[in-house]
Amino acid sequence: MMGRRSVSLSRRRQGTPGRMLALLVALLLCVMARPAMAQAVAAMSMRNVEREGPGRPVMVRAEGRSGGPDSRRTDFRNPASDAEDYGLTAEPPPPASFWEGWGGSVEGGVNGASGNSENFNLRMGFSAQRRTVPMETSVTGSYTWSTDGGEKTKSRGELEGRNDWNMGESPWFVFAVGRVEYDEFQDWRWRLSGIAGPGYTLVRSERTTLKLRGGLGASRELGGSRNEIIPELDLGLDLEHKLTEHQKIYLTHDTYPSIEEFSDFRSVTKAGWEIVVDPESNLLLRLGVEHRHQSRPGEGFKKNDLDYFALIGWQF
Repeated sequence: MMGRRSVSLSRRRQGTPGRMLALLVALLLCVMARPAMAQAVAAMSMRNVEREGPGRPVMVRAEGRSGGPDSRRTDFRNPASDAEDYGLTAEPPPPASFWEGWGGSVEGGVNGASGNSENFNLRMGFSAQRRTVPMETSVTGSYTWSTDGGEKTKSRGELEGRNDWNMGESPWFVFAVGRVEYDEFQDWRWRLSGIAGPGYTLVRSERTTLKLRGGLGASRELGGSRNEIIPELDLGLDLEHKLTEHQKIYLTHDTYPSIEEFSDFRSVTKAGWEIVVDPESNLLLRLGVEHRHQSRPGEGFKKNDLDYFALIGWQF
């Protein structure tokens, strides 16, 4: 059967036997239960699309299908027609514009009490991501409001935008982050910050991604005792691990030391567990913690703030 397939392919694509042979070898390795080859097949397929142009879909073997390479005959002339039966899927084309290809979630949670004790806590958030081969973009936002005994004890909001520019198949990338923060219970009311610099993808597999970052930027606090521009460094990491198809854990950490004096720094650590409760309706549960530290918070303010939350959300 393999001989007939090779003869058929050589008749259809004369002049490119080496390329098709490489594709067949990659598919065979994928069938032989080597999950690590999945990324290599995808990368090779993308290069074929770029060389051959649109209109000639590239085929890769879908994950989770069993059966050897000779179990069925594959028709490469019309790959989209019987993809379901043959266990093959066409490589999706890249989004036509920056406003296409987005996904994300919105979430919220409340708790409170009334009677002998009165308190109310509200947290809302959203996230949106767009991932392509050359670029990864994310936008996140959150707001927290709390009262105790009828008096407001927390009012904090944050909006962040980040972009990573990938360098082909290299693990190196360039990132840029812009952030706006609002907090009524700090020595400042508004904080504006921006960071840019290089990053390195230390681990990238089907389940785990670990990125290290180092950047240069500045922040400015408004409405407080320190109304000045502070040049800063950023030492950060991003970790994401898929426990199952519908569960993942994540951790991000950033330390921002002042360039003028390293003992003057702030840090932010976020960790969470995300569970898709109902895949059909895209209902999710997010459990998380957020720790913020300032070495110089201002007179009368504490250095550490810790938030923990449980939110119900919806993916889109």
